[in-house]
Amino acid sequence: MPMVPTCSGPAAWSGGGRRNRDRCMQSSSTGRSLSTSGKAGLLRSLRFEAVIVCLLVLTLLAVVFEDAILRQEIRFSPAIKPDYVGYAYSDEQIGGTSSVTADAREPMAWRCALRRTVEIPYCGYELLFDAENHQRGIDLSNVTSMKLKFDYKGPSRTVRVFFKNYDPRYSLPKRSETAKYNQIEFDYPRGTEEVTLAPDNFSVAEWWVTQHHVPPELSRPQFDNVISLSIHTGTVPGVGEHAFRIREIVLEGRRLGAAQWYLGIIAVWLVLIGGFLFYRIAHLKEEIAAREEAAEREKTIQDQLIYVSRVNAMGEMGSALAHELNQPLAAVSNYMSIAKRLLIRQREGDAAQALDAIGAAQETALRAGEIIRRLREMVRGSVTRQGERLAEIIDKIGSIAFLEADLQGIRHRVIVHDPDAHVLVDRIQVQQVLLNLIRNAFEAMQGSAVRSLVVETRAVDGPMIEIAVSDTGSGIPSDAQDMLFTAFRTTKKDGMGIGLSICRTIVEAHGGRIWAEPRAGGGTVFRFTIPEAAETEDVSAKAA
Repeated sequence: MPMVPTCSGPAAWSGGGRRNRDRCMQSSSTGRSLSTSGKAGLLRSLRFEAVIVCLLVLTLLAVVFEDAILRQEIRFSPAIKPDYVGYAYSDEQIGGTSSVTADAREPMAWRCALRRTVEIPYCGYELLFDAENHQRGIDLSNVTSMKLKFDYKGPSRTVRVFFKNYDPRYSLPKRSETAKYNQIEFDYPRGTEEVTLAPDNFSVAEWWVTQHHVPPELSRPQFDNVISLSIHTGTVPGVGEHAFRIREIVLEGRRLGAAQWYLGIIAVWLVLIGGFLFYRIAHLKEEIAAREEAAEREKTIQDQLIYVSRVNAMGEMGSALAHELNQPLAAVSNYMSIAKRLLIRQREGDAAQALDAIGAAQETALRAGEIIRRLREMVRGSVTRQGERLAEIIDKIGSIAFLEADLQGIRHRVIVHDPDAHVLVDRIQVQQVLLNLIRNAFEAMQGSAVRSLVVETRAVDGPMIEIAVSDTGSGIPSDAQDMLFTAFRTTKKDGMGIGLSICRTIVEAHGGRIWAEPRAGGGTVFRFTIPEAAETEDVSAKAA
């Protein structure tokens, strides 16, 4: 059989095997690069899956705890360190005579004495968020409620709340009176400790709209830049003493509306999906290029191995032919030279001697042909045969082959006609034939709905024993039948075409034959015969 270079042993690393060593190192580095690429792809996939899991958890938390995440509170109370400037005021700002006094011991508490020297006397307490420029305020557009906790003593039945909003379309810097007055006036029943107000119930003070002549679209309440908040006596306050103490003001709202929140979540997922698609497309191109390059390298290596095996076989046969044919060819040349000299001389008896020389040359040429035939048989391989128990041969090879069948989910069955039957074979080579046929059956059944393999033996005339390997695969194309056992001819995309050729060489060397036929119901049956032997028979022979 042709010799194929291996990647181990002295032959691979000796001086004569340097080319084989280089190819082995190239193949090894190719395997390592493919392995590294596979690991890198797996790590990238695991990282992406981890990101997906984290985002799913975050999305679930965002939905479940939506209110807690989006709820926003702004608190003002005497106990909280103020980030505003608070002061008490009265109608003295517009020429009135009402007086107001802030409580020096307690912030956000004041007293006032209202006198009717103006049409509507008033007093109140204002929180300024930009006391210097009256321009940069707080965005309260998402506030949904205002909880006001305060104590009041006095003759007034109502209380007013103002939110001043700055907008350059109608306001001037450092002039808080030009800010829009968003107001609400509510009844204050005696004994009330907390009042809840809704921004939807606020309106813009009529006097402000009249005074500033704003267009209709600017005459609605606005809370996107509130520069101050004030608590004020009502429009019918009543003259006399009034006492206020603000315990707490709580502004409640949401940072985002529900629609904005869920649109944001959807946007995050869309960005993620888009990024993933872009990432996959980019890396898919790299993976395809890497796989094509790896396949091309593998094909090149296989072609080189086939080429080397052929060259080695031809080199061995050529060396043997040169050595064995040297003597008979030299003898033929000598005989013909003698015959030529005898014919030229043409003495008595020379013709008979020339004929003898020519006959000897003919016999020597025939012996050279016999040498070529024997060399061809030697290349096919020599077989050392001995009596072996057939069931044991099948069991040993089955322990290897059927493990793969179990992993692939292939049903398998062995039927031995006689457990004590013995065959006269080279056990290793027959096992090689069986393993090759079984693995070919596995490959043929890939993609089949029913995958079943049967190894069966029976006695036939000869005396011979027939071994059959049947599968439920796709079968053999009719146009491939003639070249089935031909070397270097194959129907597989990645096959080398030497497996079945080696099987035929081994079987024929044992005096048997091998063939294939369609299986009833679909699939293929490979059959081969080997000689039967007595239990104690032990023979060593060389056979073609």
